[in-house]
Amino acid sequence: MFEYPVACSEHPNIEGHILFHIFENYTGINFSADVTHLTDIPIGERSVDILLVMMAIPQNQYALIADNLHRQDGQEQCLAMALKIGRELRSSQYSMLAFLSNLPARLIARDAPGHILCSEELAGMSMGVINALDLPSDPRVTQIIPGVISGMLKVKELMYRRHYREEWENRVADKEAAIAVNKLMTLLASMRGFGGLNSQLLSCDRNRGTHSPAVGWLPMYTE
Repeated sequence: MFEYPVACSEHPNIEGHILFHIFENYTGINFSADVTHLTDIPIGERSVDILLVMMAIPQNQYALIADNLHRQDGQEQCLAMALKIGRELRSSQYSMLAFLSNLPARLIARDAPGHILCSEELAGMSMGVINALDLPSDPRVTQIIPGVISGMLKVKELMYRRHYREEWENRVADKEAAIAVNKLMTLLASMRGFGGLNSQLLSCDRNRGTHSPAVGWLPMYTE
């Protein structure tokens, strides 16, 4: 099942897509990681979606995911392979942001009385984004970043609507999300302004007779 793509209408067939199916019936696991240096949300020991944990947890604490899953029923046969896929996703900025762009839809769909979407989900998204931005830049993310930002805003909206956590917690999660979003927008602007594609476009201007080379960017007939 790990060797073939899985076609479905719920989300794009991105790298690591099969994890959405492997953990389709998993509501979450205890985060159980020391992330006090990354967030002011008391996310440790709270139940968070397993796929969000894979993206948000620090790399040096990744083994905690296996420890938590081994204490639960099921998934034993494919656990090692699933965690390997998660690690591979964490090695690429593009694959990680693509995966994060699909997580909000999963989180929102699971929002129910037994697992209400709240501040730790938004904090987890922010941490995942920061982890992705620490990886080497990939110009392909320009097509993905708007979707990540849109998804985070939807998670934030539902967090405030639910009022499940205390107001100070929601505000902290909101502030941390704003920082992550600003970093994404900065990366997007820098790639659009100074990326390879734009450099090629800027170098394609031609001197048309007595006109300035900049006229190469204007319509053929100019006054």
